Amino acid sequence: MKVMNVLWFSGRHFDDLCATTQKSLAKGLVNKGHQLTFVNPDSNGTHEGYPWIHQGLSVKSIPGLKSLSVGRKMSKWLKQNPPEA
Repeated sequence: MKVMNVLWFSGRHFDDLCATTQKSLAKGLVNKGHQLTFVNPDSNGTHEGYPWIHQGLSVKSIPGLKSLSVGRKMSKWLKQNPPEA
């Protein structure tokens, strides 16, 4: 089996994710030997104890513009941290 390096971008906070779907899928990917980097608007350090790498993006915006702000931060982060081939 080929090991994948998965970059998972989410505009939602981790506590908002459904435990039976996204959290289970993330744990399953890691348990299968894949490397998972979870990028979302949570603060760094809030995913301690989970088996993946977490990159938090600090987002402060007025209501209604959060998705736009998160998307821009994710784009900037990806340009600064291109995936390895």
